[in-house]
Amino acid sequence: MTAMTTSTDRPELMDLMFAALDHAAGSIAQAGGPMTPFVLCAEGDKAELHRFVAVTLEEGVQRAREFIKHVGPEVTQVALAYDGYVTVDDVRTDARPAAADEAQRHRAAARPLTAHP
Repeated sequence: MTAMTTSTDRPELMDLMFAALDHAAGSIAQAGGPMTPFVLCAEGDKAELHRFVAVTLEEGVQRAREFIKHVGPEVTQVALAYDGYVTVDDVRTDARPAAADEAQRHRAAARPLTAHP
């Protein structure tokens, strides 16, 4: 599995990732519960939201990753966000992993977009 790191030298990728994080925070605040995994697909200066409802979080994230592998050529960048957690010093804390990347990298190689908290 190829880990994905959002490059800070690509401002449009950072913008897309932060848009995903903003949407994730808003979803949690509005619903007050677990967030549905989603993908933002960028086409030029607009982004389209795709949600992946499933029985388990893991299944939703897997569906989102599969979706990314098959986005059309008009999609230039993608961002993935989902509900998660991190454990630091034996303390579990909620987290919203998010990552953005060039869509072509994941279409061409059918590699998963992996967000790390």
